[in-house]
Amino acid sequence: ADFDSIFLCPESTEAALLSAGCVLEATERVCSGEVQSACCVVRPPGHHAEESIPRGFCLFGNVALAAAMAKQRGLASKIL
Repeated sequence: ADFDSIFLCPESTEAALLSAGCVLEATERVCSGEVQSACCVVRPPGHHAEESIPRGFCLFGNVALAAAMAKQRGLASKIL
């Protein structure tokens, strides 16, 4: 089963969207030079999610989403 390690509650989607949105916002502000650095202390963190499969408490891969956004918007030419 692909979803054997996912734990959800009725508020999971909202929490995951807020978490991912925080990381996207921070990435945009750093890449635009508005701020020098950022640290996102968010839950769910997103580090367990895979490209198309949520895992643990993570619905989205926040860092991967932020990297893709930065590249798509031309905020970063190279993603490490």
